[in-house]
Amino acid sequence: MMPTRSDIPPTVHPRRSWRFLLALGTVLAVASLLAARSWQLLQPESTELRIAVNPWPGYEFAFLAEELGYFREEGVRVRLLELSSLADARRAFERGQADGFFGTVVELVYAQEYSLRKPVPVMAVNVSEGADLILARPDIGSVADLRGRRVGVENGSLTVYVLARALERHGLEWSDIEAVHVPTIQAAALFALGKIDAAVTYPPMSHEIENTGESRRVFTSAEIPGEVVDLFAMCRVVERERSRDVQAFCRAFFRAQQFAAEHPETAFRMMAARQNVSVEEFSQSMTDGIRILGRSDQAAYFGHAGTANAIVERVRSIMVRADAPQPGVMLVVEPIPERAD
Repeated sequence: MMPTRSDIPPTVHPRRSWRFLLALGTVLAVASLLAARSWQLLQPESTELRIAVNPWPGYEFAFLAEELGYFREEGVRVRLLELSSLADARRAFERGQADGFFGTVVELVYAQEYSLRKPVPVMAVNVSEGADLILARPDIGSVADLRGRRVGVENGSLTVYVLARALERHGLEWSDIEAVHVPTIQAAALFALGKIDAAVTYPPMSHEIENTGESRRVFTSAEIPGEVVDLFAMCRVVERERSRDVQAFCRAFFRAQQFAAEHPETAFRMMAARQNVSVEEFSQSMTDGIRILGRSDQAAYFGHAGTANAIVERVRSIMVRADAPQPGVMLVVEPIPERAD
């Protein structure tokens, strides 16, 4: 008996099978590429360290190291991200745009408290001994005379701390002044326009105000010795997973410091040009108000008897006590771990 057509099992055409498998493979390959790309977009660059830096003489050694080729010689790829202020550098780190950042203990504390990307300090860079300052109009003779005046300060940055300490030391409260949020890079322009009566600032931005001859210093970080410390901090995960690259970055930075110590005229000329200030202004900033911390100074901050944790706690307590104009005050600070050079 001959089988009917319905009794004959269907056969799969070999070409149709090949086409189906090819199409399926293409779809899977595209999906895999898209997934991989999406993952890459969520991850930091794997071949370079992205470091956020704002204008400040003590941080210029990072750019000097880059220009002298020290990062390349140390075997680390670095991308320096230039931001306009301390707060901007911190926010770039918090948004995941940078793996690390330069900033003061104040920015470290803010980032530890409010960022999911917990930073850890890996290097003490310098101490401000007069370079952070409050510049006021000539008719304002002291911090006490700021009562009722408009003072420019950038929220979420060191300038809040400096102003808080100035008010505290001279018997004023936040309510005694009119604090105005002013990005540090805009302070000189607003001061010139008469929009603010005083500004909390630092080099190189402070030079623009002082060069007009229409201001006077009413407070500097020299009045709070040892409190304004600049650090280099890294994301905890990146620092742990790429410790060799982080150490290489620090070595290059210290080498740039050494080059500047041995060839100050050349180094200062290079760094002043980058900051768009005169060599004289840059030299004054570096020698009158900033104490550079080198390799041999690190143990004093991160060793067994290091002072870093005490400095962080003091900063935290000041910020908590201050009725600061910005919303939210940091409450918890992670201890700074000891570091091995």
